[in-house]
Amino acid sequence: MTFVEALENAKDTRDRQAYISRVKAAVVRELSVLDSSAEIQDTNYFNHSAIPDLVLSWPKERGERNIYLRHSYEAIAASPSDAIDKTLDPVVLSLDTRPLAGVVPPIDRQIHASPRALITDPQAMDVLLSDHRADSPLAGLVRANFIRGGKGHIDRPRAASLVDLNATQLEDKAAASLVAALIGSSFSEDAAARITRTAQLISVAMGEFPEPELGEPSTLIGGKLSLAELRHLLPWLLNQPRAMGNGRFWAYVGGMMTFADLEKIRENLDGIDVSPLIRANARRWSAKRAYLGLATPVEGDETYLTRSDHWSFSKGALGIDIGESRLLLADDSKLIHARGGSSSATWIDIKDSLKGLKLARVELHGIRRSVTINAEQSDDVSGDVDEVTDSLDDDYFVGEVAVRFAAPGDEPGNRDVDVQFGKGLVSGSKGAALADLVQLATTVLKFRAPLPDGQRLALISDDDDSIA
Repeated sequence: MTFVEALENAKDTRDRQAYISRVKAAVVRELSVLDSSAEIQDTNYFNHSAIPDLVLSWPKERGERNIYLRHSYEAIAASPSDAIDKTLDPVVLSLDTRPLAGVVPPIDRQIHASPRALITDPQAMDVLLSDHRADSPLAGLVRANFIRGGKGHIDRPRAASLVDLNATQLEDKAAASLVAALIGSSFSEDAAARITRTAQLISVAMGEFPEPELGEPSTLIGGKLSLAELRHLLPWLLNQPRAMGNGRFWAYVGGMMTFADLEKIRENLDGIDVSPLIRANARRWSAKRAYLGLATPVEGDETYLTRSDHWSFSKGALGIDIGESRLLLADDSKLIHARGGSSSATWIDIKDSLKGLKLARVELHGIRRSVTINAEQSDDVSGDVDEVTDSLDDDYFVGEVAVRFAAPGDEPGNRDVDVQFGKGLVSGSKGAALADLVQLATTVLKFRAPLPDGQRLALISDDDDSIA
């Protein structure tokens, strides 16, 4: 049922209170579909001159938006220009479901008095919620920002122009200028920047990464991508074969988000190959846990042992199949549950897998004595461990070892990462680079049959140039 139809049904009563409650319910349903993250409060007023009918707010975010319901554009045009509170960027919604004939009554006075207000109608909102261009991340972002950041008069024709936006329009300077003007006149500065940035990123992903002229800054809009942008952009791009191989693009996007951000939208990425993002940012992004366990067969899928060619989210944590094993990565520790057990490895067994790594702590458990060696005065206690194990006549088991790595990306300092053999777990309370977690999980945890360097590197890197 369209919004127009829902409103017509809601108005089909002669009972005033029923009319009000039914109309408000229809509006609330529509607003909730447009922006499911908004909380909507009923003020218990209706069509009041100055008090809003509904108030929208967003959890953990500042700011509200007042919704004023008016019976028609004529009623909006006739209302005093100071009848609404301009401080909260109000939304004025005409409830008229009749097809608009001729010229809309002049509302320039209201728009001039409150330039950040949004004035719209049911027909425009139906265009936004139609299935047309449903696969476009730009259309999705327009919908997501409509109530939160829309401004000016957005009627059916303008709404159609907004959901029809596509990134190819940015390739032509004249068309790009018109697109920028349309977006800028229809959304607040923040929302306009988000939508324009998404259009730019689509254009870059599907083409070549722009090389700025010598001495000139890049024309791309930077900053941190919001979760709304990521939800609408990433699933679409990760299903475009042309974008998948653009390594420089995925490295650029990685600088505008974190692995934790990717994890927060995992439900939107369920089953999608996210390998380009992981490989381009494995040394920049950090996570707190890695787990190596048995791959779980999927019912009816006899080829599960060969599903080792891509990273994907499945039932929670990010993972990839490696033969009969499945490697999981997570920043949210709740997504990875270590196996129960108290098994350990002998020092002789794991010694070779630790070569070249800096040891921050090793717990040696012998038959006659136990020794814990910490890197208090040095970055690496490998030599101390060898000295102890060579000088004392005992067979030593290791339940846990801590390895020291440089912090991921451009962060200063070091990170200590624990390898817990009994739990099949690699963990770092402050996080560690994805590449370092993968290395420990596939070589030290898997010490009996470590993954060859070539196969391990294929999990966390590609042949494309990186700008990370």
